[in-house]
Amino acid sequence: MPDAGGNGTGEPTLAETFLTVRQIACLFHVHVQTARRYVAAGTLPAIKIGKKLLVPSLEAEELLKARTVPVRSWALRRKGSSRGQT
Repeated sequence: MPDAGGNGTGEPTLAETFLTVRQIACLFHVHVQTARRYVAAGTLPAIKIGKKLLVPSLEAEELLKARTVPVRSWALRRKGSSRGQT
């Protein structure tokens, strides 16, 4: 049975440990420049290798969890079913 890591040792590979800014932008559903601003502001820690910024995937996951909010019932209402309409 294959193990969880992609390198045959069970340990995560570098690609599984870090995310690029573009991947962060996709994960957070924001523009790439916004993801870069998160790094610049210190909201997300990153290391720079060459021209690439790499963000630890665990840090990104923690930030995503911290910014998740419960959905309110009004957000789930279907169009046309708001109060006052029959």
